Amino acid sequence: MAGGEETAIMIQVPARIGGLLDTARFARSLAAAANELGEWCETQNRTRTGSSPLGDQRSEERD
Repeated sequence: MAGGEETAIMIQVPARIGGLLDTARFARSLAAAANELGEWCETQNRTRTGSSPLGDQRSEERD
């Protein structure tokens, strides 16, 4: 499971052919990748200067 203040991702890792050790390595690699993605998303959110076109569309749909 990986997440932050507003979002969480949970992925179930199936048993791997290599056994539990292989499964544990795979799960750790997947968690590290999810953490890197989360950090990248936070950086993108902080550096964004304008509003999202999707956010503008959603507010128009509610009106």
